[in-house]
Amino acid sequence: MPLEVHWSRLARRDLVRILEYCGQRDPDWAIAVDEAIATKLEFLSEFPYLSDPLPPTSRGERREALAGDYRIVFSVNEDEQRLYVISLRHVRQADPDFSE
Repeated sequence: MPLEVHWSRLARRDLVRILEYCGQRDPDWAIAVDEAIATKLEFLSEFPYLSDPLPPTSRGERREALAGDYRIVFSVNEDEQRLYVISLRHVRQADPDFSE
């Protein structure tokens, strides 16, 4: 059974910012990026551990996966059957700060 995908406020802002940026340059590019992210999240909801672990924080394990040129940072809560999208970053952007 697939995990339910939940987005943090930061991740939603990241997605809007990314799609606006892409859409200003080429609307088809924005559509392609949106579809790549959605497709990857659909896959991750079924197979979340086919992704790369990040160094653990006090809030638990974080993982990442690529969707085109974008890194999806997320966590998995098996008890709640949820995948939490924490952040989206272009591969050339600095890592998000997950320190407490």
